[in-house]
Amino acid sequence: MNSAVDDILICSPNWLGDSIMCMPAIQVYKKRHPTCCIRLLVKPHLQTLWEMHSDIESVMLLGEGLRGIRGAVRSIENHETRLAFIFPNSFRSAFVPFLARIEERVGRPGHRPAKMLTRLIPPCSRESHQACEYLQIVGLNQDEVPLPELDLGGNVGEDEISVSKGENVVGIMPGAAYGPSKRWPADRFIAVGRCLTADHGCRALVFGNHSETQLCETVAAGIGRQAISMGGKTSLPGLAGLLHRCNLVICNDSGGMHLAAAVRTPVVAVFGITDPTKTGPIGNHHRLVFRNDVSHSRELSRNSRKAMSVLNSIQDEEVSRAAVEILEGQTGS
Repeated sequence: MNSAVDDILICSPNWLGDSIMCMPAIQVYKKRHPTCCIRLLVKPHLQTLWEMHSDIESVMLLGEGLRGIRGAVRSIENHETRLAFIFPNSFRSAFVPFLARIEERVGRPGHRPAKMLTRLIPPCSRESHQACEYLQIVGLNQDEVPLPELDLGGNVGEDEISVSKGENVVGIMPGAAYGPSKRWPADRFIAVGRCLTADHGCRALVFGNHSETQLCETVAAGIGRQAISMGGKTSLPGLAGLLHRCNLVICNDSGGMHLAAAVRTPVVAVFGITDPTKTGPIGNHHRLVFRNDVSHSRELSRNSRKAMSVLNSIQDEEVSRAAVEILEGQTGS
């Protein structure tokens, strides 16, 4: 690989959580090549996420259909880009830099002809966190490079709700974009919220996207007067700003979990059969609640009965206990 390349294209993953898990690779690469200019090709819904990241020079959009592909190719051709790192395994993610005639195109084998890439990165030789896979694509040895702390906290949106000085604020995210296979039951979130508000004097903010508005309202109403539903009411930078303000976040294995970790807010995350050692939040201040006596897998359907059964077996007392330990650690009590 040509280390003198100054203009780099990175094709970003399409999911919020996957995008955040590839940030360590970008941060380490930029630190080792400080003069390089990193441009990111992303789906429009992730534009504001990457505009918060200080190591990205510019964000280029990949819209839908052939029109989106042509627009992305034109954007790339405006720059003298000779190296592209392709993080997703999809055909479309490699097709754009291929059409733009970028000289070096690096990625993993996937659902595309091998000729679309000039350098194929083999699968990881050992079980590792997904973030390490992106390190390998950009030419870094995952055994020698520790995952850096993420920190979007300096570039997040303004707080969209007033919070009193000294008030403990708990974020609750009961949804997960992937669906029921990653969603702990709503009544368990309500029970944890009641514990933290009634017994520990916290205020609860319940977060979710537009499709999760009803879920957020149900959870907030179940918790009571000390909870406010923010479902469907925040932009991505605004959500990041509010998560940054929270003392901790209770959540599923979701993009929101990774966003909270990226602004360095401790999370208590509930996992079903997805493996927290591979897709857990990046950082050292989090608590993960999962079953040790079940087999974990990255491959599952959106309505996996096994996954829902495992999630259902996790009790609210376990999650409340982990949350209280974090809060007490913050106050020194």
